[in-house]
This record gives sequence, C-alpha cells and structure tokens, in this order.
Amino acid sequence: FSRTRNELWTKGESSGNRLRVVAISTDCDRDTFLIRVQVEGAGVVCHLGTRSCFTQELQLPLQATSGQEIVR
Repeated sequence: FSRTRNELWTKGESSGNRLRVVAISTDCDRDTFLIRVQVEGAGVVCHLGTRSCFTQELQLPLQATSGQEIVR
C-alpha cells in the first residue's frame, strides 16, 4: 500500500520493472521465507536505480543496539 498515493501499489506497475517469482523456500521452523526472483524489464528494482535494494554492505563486527545481542 502506498501511503503517499493512498492506494494499493504493485511493483513495476508504472515502470515495467517487475520481479517474477521462480522459487519459494522456507526454513525448518517455517517462520521465514526465501523468495528467489527473476528481474524483468530494464533490470532496475530499487527506487535508487540499482538492480537490488540490498547494496549497503555492513562492516563486521556489528554492534548490538537497544541492548539486544546479535545472533551469529
């Protein structure tokens, strides 16, 4: 849902840059999904113009925040 447009939003609706689901897996607890996709269109997925939204690499070791420990 787009709060700025106040309407249901579909990825690639205006740009044509869509993600086609090719496989869905779950972990042993069945509380997490891994969804593998094929990029369709111009290959731009993120609103920043990149192929992925996951381009910010974190430096290790990570520091815990809010008193929570990081699971390794």
